[in-house]
Amino acid sequence: MFIDTETTGLSKSDQPISVGAVLAEVDTRNGVILKEIARYYGLREPSCVITEGAYQVHGISDYQVKNKEFDLKELVTMFEVANLIVAHNAAFDKRMLSFMSDAQPTWGCSCRDIDWPDEIGGRSLDAISKHFSLNRPVIHNSLSDTLVMIEALQQKKADGSTYLLNHIRKHRL
Repeated sequence: MFIDTETTGLSKSDQPISVGAVLAEVDTRNGVILKEIARYYGLREPSCVITEGAYQVHGISDYQVKNKEFDLKELVTMFEVANLIVAHNAAFDKRMLSFMSDAQPTWGCSCRDIDWPDEIGGRSLDAISKHFSLNRPVIHNSLSDTLVMIEALQQKKADGSTYLLNHIRKHRL
């Protein structure tokens, strides 16, 4: 499963307000995605304020999340069947989503755990998507960022394997 969140801010008391997730079947021999099983995008009204800094990043307003809730049944089902959850900043997204389920899935970080080429010049999703000329129509939209992360992880390395294979090998899936 691949996932991204947008939140009210960066502190421990902040909350997720947007989740984009894709559950996929992956060939564990080469890291190629065989098929998409499920896709989720949802908004949620937080019980705390969306900080100005967070709003400047993702543009999600109080009005957009008013009276909205995540479909926890769908998200929890996706979490419980996933062998691996990949996020571009896994520690942050894991913390933001820890309230959803008692399940303790394995997490992988596409920012820190992947041996991206040195010529990228950084590990941000912006730098990676630019390096591979990936279309990123909406920046800091949880589903759009999840989809571009998947595209980046599906890029082929010199040996013909995908970057996603790093996670598969690391977690012995």
